[in-house]
Amino acid sequence: MSNRRSNVRFYFTDNPLDATVHVHKIKQTEVKSKAGPIQILDISGNGLQFFSPLRFQVTDEVLLCFNFRVTQKWFNVYGRIKTMAVRNKARVHLRGCP
Repeated sequence: MSNRRSNVRFYFTDNPLDATVHVHKIKQTEVKSKAGPIQILDISGNGLQFFSPLRFQVTDEVLLCFNFRVTQKWFNVYGRIKTMAVRNKARVHLRGCP
């Protein structure tokens, strides 16, 4: 029996979801950073995948905040970069709000 979580995944590959991302914490210290543009390709309870002109480092020390709107509701979700699939495309593991 698998312990892997089963979550619904929403795909935006035909029409990526415009969003922004900024650095929320480095290690345990809150920082202020400018928001940069990203395009979310898919999102689930465990993570999201996005394209961005920005470069990201795979590390557990940086907590990012992703801001996006679905219909009329705004969302802020937090996560860390887990993998860089190809240049400008990353997978993020989402964590609970800090």
